Amino acid sequence: MTPASDATHLRKTLKDGSFSLVDVELNETYHNWAGAFTEAIGHYAQPALARLETSTSPLEHLRLWDVCFGLGYNSFAFIQAVLASPLLGAFKSLEIQAVEIDGSLAPLWQEVLAQAHFTNLTQAFHIEQVKTTFGYVLSFQAKEATSPLPQITMHIHIADALAILPQWVTEAKPSVDIIFHDAFSPSKVPHLWSSDVFTLYASVLDSNHGGILTYSLARSVKTAVEASGLTWRKLPPLGWKKGAMLIFHR
Repeated sequence: MTPASDATHLRKTLKDGSFSLVDVELNETYHNWAGAFTEAIGHYAQPALARLETSTSPLEHLRLWDVCFGLGYNSFAFIQAVLASPLLGAFKSLEIQAVEIDGSLAPLWQEVLAQAHFTNLTQAFHIEQVKTTFGYVLSFQAKEATSPLPQITMHIHIADALAILPQWVTEAKPSVDIIFHDAFSPSKVPHLWSSDVFTLYASVLDSNHGGILTYSLARSVKTAVEASGLTWRKLPPLGWKKGAMLIFHR
């Protein structure tokens, strides 16, 4: 391991060759040892696309929330997976609202994208990162003028998720299609896994095809999900994880 963005992080190379960080204060790695990219694809991007493919309504304008954005693997993997999906061409725009409390991670997002794992993504788009009053905007511009790729904008708020989620709920129009919930483990940050959080999600999640993806199968998380009126389904195991969770309306 070598120093990463600051003294609170250590860098770690994982099994698939992607890099991740260890939070020194919490003594927790950001990703599964199988790989940050592998986890992002297997437990977030692919299940999200599979859920969207069940939709019986048009998906012209897709809305995704990425809560606890971290290094950005989940959203980046989702966008790249869309390029090889039957959904490519089905929707015209993708709006991603992300929140991450640790602003020191921002310089690493372009480094994540520069990895070979994201070659297809960076070959398809010019990706510009701009600092704003609330955090950052990443804009994705198709390199080919005649490309069927959707318009993609990613707003990354540097803020406490619990402070910003109620604001997002009041602004959600008409609903949110996919939510990625990737906080540190329930044993370390239980306040980010409460029934209050999942109740907020339930209030905006599309009732037809909406899905929440998270890596935790902890009993406390299942209880919080069920208390919010949502239901869940186990996803296949990956690395040290016995599975992940897809959460949706009953």
